[in-house]
Amino acid sequence: MLKSAAQRTFKLLRLGGAACLALLVLAGCDRIKSASERSFTIPQSRLLGSLEQKSGLIAYIGTDGNIFTMNQAGQNIFQVTKDAENKDGNLRYYGHVTWARDGSQIAFVSYSGTKESDVQAHLFVGKSDGTGVKEIFTSDRLLPVFLYWAPDGRALAYLSAQMDGNSAVLHLTDVTSGKSEIIDSGQPLFWAWEPSAAGMLVHANGAREVKAGARLVRLTLGAEIIEEALDAVPGNFQAPAISPDGSRWLVGGEGAQGATALLMLNRNDNQQRELGSLQGRAAFDWSPDGTRVAWVSSAQARFAALGALHVRRVDEDGESAAPFVSAEEQVVAYWWSPDGRHVAYFDAQLGEAAAADEAAPVQLLTLLVLDVEKGVSRKLFEFTPTPQFTGLLPFFDQHQRTLTLWSPDNRYLVMPVQTQSGPRIAVAQADGDFAPRLLEAGTLAVWSWR
Repeated sequence: MLKSAAQRTFKLLRLGGAACLALLVLAGCDRIKSASERSFTIPQSRLLGSLEQKSGLIAYIGTDGNIFTMNQAGQNIFQVTKDAENKDGNLRYYGHVTWARDGSQIAFVSYSGTKESDVQAHLFVGKSDGTGVKEIFTSDRLLPVFLYWAPDGRALAYLSAQMDGNSAVLHLTDVTSGKSEIIDSGQPLFWAWEPSAAGMLVHANGAREVKAGARLVRLTLGAEIIEEALDAVPGNFQAPAISPDGSRWLVGGEGAQGATALLMLNRNDNQQRELGSLQGRAAFDWSPDGTRVAWVSSAQARFAALGALHVRRVDEDGESAAPFVSAEEQVVAYWWSPDGRHVAYFDAQLGEAAAADEAAPVQLLTLLVLDVEKGVSRKLFEFTPTPQFTGLLPFFDQHQRTLTLWSPDNRYLVMPVQTQSGPRIAVAQADGDFAPRLLEAGTLAVWSWR
């Protein structure tokens, strides 16, 4: 039930806040295991970071529960929030931080309360320098659990879990006027913004299994919300995807032979084409340049993806080349580089407990980067992810539309890692020439799009 899911969210935040405070008193030599230790790399240093040309900003959740921003060298740290707490039975903790596409605005949520039954959520938007922060939503009944900026930055769509119900609620708020409305509901519910911000592609009431009541619809936004059903029969998938030019849609659906397939729907000629067969559930997305599609199938209920990574070049008529298929068969998530030339992906070592228990931690992730032109992958390093990062993995196909681990110049990746002295924010060079650089203490980090 969604009610219990919302309560588990607050419980995790509460435990996470306590753990973060405890980690502040731990001491030790920070170290992460690097896959590149088996080859030649140059050790990192803060001096090297100081000399680099800076690209965008990193927003991260500190171990005290507040939100900060910094550059890739760990410099120019700015504290966006200052009132997180975990004492005397009271908790206030920030999460779900996300950047608008132009990098000028951020949105984030605070959760506060003393127990699971009296949680209150507050949703804020503000400028990237921490000024102009304003509250646009608050509720003790609806808890925002996913934020997704409109491509033009004028509106914020967000999904709320009901404390007293079973359906997720999709809100849309104009960030300038503050006008807010509920535009859809479902359990579960996933969506993709059209590049023009004039509409959304929504998949509701399906995902982890094919259901008779599943909806696959386009919502046209305006003075009235117009819902138009797609012809495709929804299959076993979560988040739909729209090409960067808005002309082609990707969904998981019933193919010509009745089997589940990755379908490309062309809006110009209303033709439906199959890009590949799917085994189990699938997670997929377009490259930012619109020339390729990446997907991973999963037969495991816990993750959106758990299998080999497929990357195929596509044109208006469908596939034009054989796909790249990774040698790794436990890929749990991937992120396209901004220029569409590389894919960063994570191969997991789950262990028996994590494979069977949704609450068990992921033991180890290996970060790899694929050069899509050459069809060659390079291992960067291995690390134990923070619980907050692990929490993204079951829904990474939706999260990759609203947050990125890549720097705007395509040269670096950011992620939270567990070290011997607690969670730290790490920055790695995508070419793997240097070992990862450890920056500030933090549990989750996202790079600005610009």
